[in-house]
Amino acid sequence: MSYIYGIVCHPEEVDPESLAILKADLQRYPTDGHIRLTEGMISGGLFYQNLRKPPFPSEAPVKDPDTGIVIFASTRLDYRALLIKKLELDKGQLNQLTDTQLILKAYLKWGENCVDRLEGDFSFLIWNPSKQYLWGARDPLGFQPLFFAIKEKTCFFSSHTNGLARLSGIDRRPDEAFLASRLLRSQASLLATPYRGISQIPIGHTIKIDQDQVGIKKYYHWQTTPMRQKISREDYASELSTLLSGAIETRLYSDYPVGGFLSGGLDSSSVMSIVQSLLHQQEPGRALITASSVHPKESDTRYEDERPWVDMFSKYFPNTQINYCTLEDIPPLRPEDAEFFSTTRLRRYPTMFMTELMQSKLVAAGCRTYFTGWRGDHFISRRGYAHYTEFLKRGKFRTLHKAIRDTAAFTNRNPKALLKAIIKDNLPSKGVDSRNFPGLKFLNSEWTESVWAKDKLSKPRWKLNDLNHDFWWYLPDRQGTHQYYEDTSYHNKSVLKRMIPLSDPRIINFALQLPAEEFSKGGMDRSIMRRAVSDYLPDELRLRNTKGSFMGNESAVAAKIHQLWLDQNNIKDITNKSPISTIINPIQINKYIHKHKTNIKNGDTDLHHENTYLLNLLGFLFFFDRNR
Repeated sequence: MSYIYGIVCHPEEVDPESLAILKADLQRYPTDGHIRLTEGMISGGLFYQNLRKPPFPSEAPVKDPDTGIVIFASTRLDYRALLIKKLELDKGQLNQLTDTQLILKAYLKWGENCVDRLEGDFSFLIWNPSKQYLWGARDPLGFQPLFFAIKEKTCFFSSHTNGLARLSGIDRRPDEAFLASRLLRSQASLLATPYRGISQIPIGHTIKIDQDQVGIKKYYHWQTTPMRQKISREDYASELSTLLSGAIETRLYSDYPVGGFLSGGLDSSSVMSIVQSLLHQQEPGRALITASSVHPKESDTRYEDERPWVDMFSKYFPNTQINYCTLEDIPPLRPEDAEFFSTTRLRRYPTMFMTELMQSKLVAAGCRTYFTGWRGDHFISRRGYAHYTEFLKRGKFRTLHKAIRDTAAFTNRNPKALLKAIIKDNLPSKGVDSRNFPGLKFLNSEWTESVWAKDKLSKPRWKLNDLNHDFWWYLPDRQGTHQYYEDTSYHNKSVLKRMIPLSDPRIINFALQLPAEEFSKGGMDRSIMRRAVSDYLPDELRLRNTKGSFMGNESAVAAKIHQLWLDQNNIKDITNKSPISTIINPIQINKYIHKHKTNIKNGDTDLHHENTYLLNLLGFLFFFDRNR
């Protein structure tokens, strides 16, 4: 984990005060140290966090002595041994070269095509003094954000927007196109951020800044063409098992204790079981330290508690150190949490507190990395009706009927109800989704109409798309700016680095190309994943056909948090005087705030869509009020 900042300009025009502002903003993150580097036109620094113990070197900005090329990188590379081989370097350098040094060597060997050979979480900028341009890239998953702002002939860059927004002369006015993309699912520039004067390197893109001209190029493309080669179903499962094991092994390099978020569900249990196997190979008896979110003892929620499943996991894997976490008290609200409001659905807000509680358990145990099964249900298991829709589109009605009949029993659903849901989901769309969603009344109608007019609305169409389209939205580069704050301030309040092997692009591409039948094989929902981990996970966990909840009382906790935010004395003043006042409807917002507060006090803790949308919108109001 590392964070970078800097300025590119003529050496005589470097502003020490601007560098100090960018540095101060990133000092809030827990890191092991700071390194400065000034070489010609580029000057900046890096805050580094060690995931390996010495003598493995710490990350640092690097200058090539022969060409003068300089690189600043926030990175964690995967499959390093393979990259070393491609670079034709000695194997002994595997534990001598940092990730930043490897990226520089790749650039020196392959030029701008080097990015096609890099795997992992990264964002970096390279200053080429001979060509006088700044070039960089961001990984396909977008876990390492990087932002920049251009003022006259000076380019500023940072791993977060806060410092950039505090610089003199940077336009901090709200970017309406960005807001429209978040509030109306409209189109916006891939470079867009909440501020007009600040841009981001898009996910899976390279960027070149040359003489104040900014060019972006998409370099990563998901492999959505179905497999043509027919192989046995056993081979599919075997290949996924190999890919999954490799994705975990390449991330399992920390010299510190290894942690994990364990829910007892299929995805997290699968990942943790393979982690356990690999840890045992490295050092027999080495423990995996886990944290699990469970329901409060007095909880009467209708959702399933994960505690029995976690207990079952520890029975089969005794080298697991279990830490149970229950969110019974609501932490005090913090002004910076307004960022969370504007970047994700508020119903997930309580999980942020729970995540921090779980992380604190792992940090106390000495962990610096932790594994999760996050996103497995999107990219591997394909939850929902994706494979059913494919059968329907291809006219394979017998296959559809069999899949519904077999998997409905496995998922505890009525076949008729499941079929009805599939048909309903594939009826013609009545129009653009943003015209129908709850909460539209909170926005200025003239503004929304102008946005829709620019977007050139498409005509109603059938939703019978191919298999990949049904979860296409979950792919990072289809989410546009959805991951804007994915791994920034509200996630990084500890020294932990999150490892997400199920989001490895190799695995995602494999899943994208699989035949639909692989997801309901043998009457099992999420069949391909269950078969892939048969050698690691006991059947009691592998064939689990229920779904638990993160914390049981999430709705009740969310309602209490809503009330705390809504009870702030200045909320009406913020609404009326907001920099985004031209796009909102203050009368409707204030009216609904009163209604929402009344419902909560009367015991209505259900998270209605209007409640969620309102609080997300207030997140933008709080965000821009805090950063005025």
